[in-house]
Amino acid sequence: MKQTPELAALKEALEKSVHRKMNGPTDYEFLSDAIKQKQKEGLNPTTLKRLWGYISGAEAPRRSTLDILSKFLGHEDWDGFLKYLADNSEVESSFFSAKRIDCKDLTVGDRISVSWRPNRKCEFEYLGNARFKVISSLHAKLQPGDTFECLSFVQNQPLYLTNLVQGENEAVGYVAGAKGGLVMVEIEM
Repeated sequence: MKQTPELAALKEALEKSVHRKMNGPTDYEFLSDAIKQKQKEGLNPTTLKRLWGYISGAEAPRRSTLDILSKFLGHEDWDGFLKYLADNSEVESSFFSAKRIDCKDLTVGDRISVSWRPNRKCEFEYLGNARFKVISSLHAKLQPGDTFECLSFVQNQPLYLTNLVQGENEAVGYVAGAKGGLVMVEIEM
């Protein structure tokens, strides 16, 4: 499922509201029960698992799902939650310029090197269609042979990978350099 900042904010708000991170089946059942107790309408734990990417499924959540979750948080509906985000002074936005590599500028076989603190370094090979394969990894959780999707690599910003597949494991999301961002981004020649 495509992750948007609005969906990320919704999920974060939901986790804060129930004082619980959504990490496993019991967490999704807990949230499902909490929604049913507070509202007349509920959501199946499987729907919540798809929203968080715990299991694969629909490309985008249904509007009715977003409405139910927004109401649970005290908003009129999804549009009300979006308005809250737009008006909330805690939401930060800013322009930035930084060295970046976009997959649209790559050709199949190009190699990208990135590093982040503390002492992490990886090299990726571009497979096409925003897909990459890990070629080498130093002190990182990514391993050679892992594949993932990524649209761009931006220096001084965290690296967000989607559909990371490690061996036979289910695809997950992954962030590298969450606190300080990537310290190095280069195309290998």
